[in-house]
Amino acid sequence: MRNTKQKRRRNQRIRICLAALLMILGLGLSVLFLGGSSAKARPEAVQKYYTSVTVQPGDTLWSIAQQYAPEYSDIREYVEQLMKINQLHNTETLKAGQSLVIVYYQ
Repeated sequence: MRNTKQKRRRNQRIRICLAALLMILGLGLSVLFLGGSSAKARPEAVQKYYTSVTVQPGDTLWSIAQQYAPEYSDIREYVEQLMKINQLHNTETLKAGQSLVIVYYQ
């Protein structure tokens, strides 16, 4: 009889621990899927366009990026995108008169 009570208590503790573990797992997955949306996600209706600009004296890739980057874009990601499109190896390689391909969204 005493052995039976101990088994019941042990089984009850195991069930409680499993239930708590499942609740924590469910809560974690809910936060991951529901709360993990990115604040910088672009709206689907926005179209991507390209244009060419001529670098003026004193222009930097950062100043051009600030002028053309969408307000919801991370400026660093936009600079990296411009570097990739224009095959630039660093942000210091611009020269006045140089043409750059610029991406913009509407």
